[in-house]
Amino acid sequence: MKIAMLVLNDMTADARVDREARSLADARHNVEVFALRSRGLPEREDAGSYVIHRVADFTRAGLRRPVAKLRERRVRERSIAAHAVAVSPDVVHCHDTNTLGIGVSVARQLGVPYVYDAHELYPDSLTQRRFQGSAPVQMYLRSQERQLVPGAAAVITVSDGLSRVLHERYGVAPVLVANCPPLRPPADRTALKRELGLPPESLVVLYQGGLLPGRAIDELVDAMAQVPDAYLVVQGSGEYESAMRSRVAERGVDARTIFMGQVPHERLFELTCGADVGTIFLDGVTLNHQLAWTNRMFMYMMAGIPTAATDLPGASGVLLPAGAGLVAPAGDAEAMADILRKLVSDPERRARMGAAGRAAAESEYNWASQERRLLDVYERLGV
Repeated sequence: MKIAMLVLNDMTADARVDREARSLADARHNVEVFALRSRGLPEREDAGSYVIHRVADFTRAGLRRPVAKLRERRVRERSIAAHAVAVSPDVVHCHDTNTLGIGVSVARQLGVPYVYDAHELYPDSLTQRRFQGSAPVQMYLRSQERQLVPGAAAVITVSDGLSRVLHERYGVAPVLVANCPPLRPPADRTALKRELGLPPESLVVLYQGGLLPGRAIDELVDAMAQVPDAYLVVQGSGEYESAMRSRVAERGVDARTIFMGQVPHERLFELTCGADVGTIFLDGVTLNHQLAWTNRMFMYMMAGIPTAATDLPGASGVLLPAGAGLVAPAGDAEAMADILRKLVSDPERRARMGAAGRAAAESEYNWASQERRLLDVYERLGV
């Protein structure tokens, strides 16, 4: 079966799409991913078992030039659609709502089915952004989902909470394919501290992921100011980095905070294994954050380190039954500091919760367990 996957990124850091493409290719499907161009990247890239075609551009016009931005978007969408049609796929796989309209256009031109892969509740995930959260944009995105999601031959999503919401909104029965990494043995636990020049006995609290609105970054910094025995190591970058650096300085924790920037994907697991505590603090404002099963949660569990998280249905629903972490109410820096202190000060608790998380990763939260569900979707399509 020939599968055309559509994404609106340059495919340099999309672990989920890469995993799905490789799994389907290994199952003898012909997978071609249509993505965006980026300086220094080839327009056609052999990714091993599948091919990436970078056929359109990121939009460059600012939000103050909406007409120009809309024009760029239309040019981009036409280019992706034309290139996808040209390979005559048997199925079009749409990753997130921002590719759904393009994918449906391709599928209808060719008379083939399309799959909707909801990495998140897309409109809900944008509500904290000034332009994307505005009423016209939200109305457009939600209208597109109402019109197009029910027509998908299959709907895939990443957590049980998102699955319930998609069913309630659109009457579909999503297949849960969680965004878990492939199972690997624990790596050298000294690598992170050695690379950062920290003493082996030092304690590291890890923040992993984009530095973005909604990630409770201010509260995390405030909490770390109350945990004097630990370093905060930040793996990631984003628009909130400057504000985070300012708050770190204001709270007097700059000597105990290390910004590593974007860590190469192939080194992420190794370096995660060297932390003592992983964090997943969110503000819980958006429904998407409330229900999310974040990539880093599964990374921490597989690495065998305990997680300090916000008490939201998504994270709590995985961590607490597994015994893999502690949770604090959203927005409560004092409670966040309290659970961090409990983990930092108690090596036996850390070891117990880390082992529980690792056991859950080995039994369920790994890509081999999730992959079977993805392959079943395509077996049922049978085109």
